[in-house]
Amino acid sequence: MGIRKIKVILVVFICFVLFSCTYKKIQKDHDPNYNQETIELIQKTEDYKIEDLGNGYFSASATCHIQNITPKQAEERAINEACKRGVEYFGGVGVKAVTFSSESEINNKNMSFFYELVKQVSTGVVLEKEIIESKKLVYGNNLIQKVRLKGKFVKSKGEKDPYFKIKAKLNRDYFINQEQIKIEIKPSTDSYITVLNIASDGSVYKIFPNKYYEDNFIKAAETLYIPNKNFKIKAILAKGKEKDCELFKIVATKKPVQIISDTHLSDYNTYQDNLKNLLKNIIAIPASDITEQDLVYFISK
Repeated sequence: MGIRKIKVILVVFICFVLFSCTYKKIQKDHDPNYNQETIELIQKTEDYKIEDLGNGYFSASATCHIQNITPKQAEERAINEACKRGVEYFGGVGVKAVTFSSESEINNKNMSFFYELVKQVSTGVVLEKEIIESKKLVYGNNLIQKVRLKGKFVKSKGEKDPYFKIKAKLNRDYFINQEQIKIEIKPSTDSYITVLNIASDGSVYKIFPNKYYEDNFIKAAETLYIPNKNFKIKAILAKGKEKDCELFKIVATKKPVQIISDTHLSDYNTYQDNLKNLLKNIIAIPASDITEQDLVYFISK
């Protein structure tokens, strides 16, 4: 009986050690800022505070550990982190900017610009930014990219309607190139639905409504199925890429609105605009009249 107990304890101990090592490796492999002591030292010795410059303008710093990424990618991540700090500073707890940790699945490309979209942008966004300082720091064996920027936070007017929500889902999260995508959307309130596709280069495409399915009004608690029998949505991998990540932004409004311009027809026969114009148009809608949901998905060959 005593020997059996010892065996059980040894097995448990070995499992614990293996789990701890694996967990630390995962942290190290997936988090470029895993060296927390170094980051805390930088924050103490460098100018890291957020400064309110008035009229929505702010200055903020952020850092990124240059490991398994290029200096340019590290700079982009630091810029986005500084913007995120500004959003959270002005927006408070209700405007937490959220990132997702799937960069390693996209050939380690920097997908963190999606932080502007994988949150409720109708509450507030950083629409302007100017790099004040960008430099590399050496702390022991660590090479760190530091960025300080000036940005402008634009907050939507009014308060959000806590009862105005949508539930949306894709038929799956991972697609092979040219596979069909299906979307289900259910609003809590009578709504006008707009579906936008955001590519990894920041291009914005209006998927719905379109010339094949023009009526975008749906009653409360009813389910909208996209596409219909007149058109299809396919996962299309950009030329030269082995895999990629994209996002559908589902927007519901209480009144009919034009979220992106219908002036530029893309190669995919959808109307195209850029990310900055999209954010400007969304932020102009009163907060009580809009709700949104973001659906991130992955494409591979």
